[in-house]
Amino acid sequence: MPLTSKLIALGLFLLHALICFWYYKRQASGNRIGGPISVPKVIWLFLTTYHYFMLAPCLYLGLYPAPTLALGLSAFCLLIGFRMVLQLLLMFFLKVWTPIWGISLNGLYVVTLLLILLLGPVFQLESIPNLMVFFTLLVLVCMMVLDSYYAWSFRALVGQQTKGSEAIWYASETEPKFEKINRQTRIFNLFFLLFTGVEFVLIVLL
Repeated sequence: MPLTSKLIALGLFLLHALICFWYYKRQASGNRIGGPISVPKVIWLFLTTYHYFMLAPCLYLGLYPAPTLALGLSAFCLLIGFRMVLQLLLMFFLKVWTPIWGISLNGLYVVTLLLILLLGPVFQLESIPNLMVFFTLLVLVCMMVLDSYYAWSFRALVGQQTKGSEAIWYASETEPKFEKINRQTRIFNLFFLLFTGVEFVLIVLL
């Protein structure tokens, strides 16, 4: 990976960490739409959005992966970009977002990525960059599956309260009903934080 791409990936990581910290403080500061967000959930938000919107494009542009892997990354970047626009519209403007939207889109993207991965990248893993892209795509799949589980669990706790000007989108730190989902998120965050650290080491070495 060119030095410029490495510096961009590192810079985006640090910038995104600062943005997520600001968002955490903002949600905790008052009567904000979406409600306060717990520490485990803001870490999960950081991990997913970093992988979705920053790492995936950097790998595509910086590693020049094999054609099938490049197709997987480019398809994911286009699909997740569409989701970002749609989700922001439904959450902040129309205020009709429900977890079912997220679960449905995650399911579509998981199926798309798995189909692409089955097209033959197993025979294109002769280099470390291709291996990194392949396993990153698998991590993206795992993230979306886990995120769907979180969304389903959250829906069971809040029902239709994700809509309207007083919508609740996040598990808070203090409400007892969110204790289980926060505990589960904290545990899974450790795995994905570890993998993110490995990714950084590989990015520096490649």
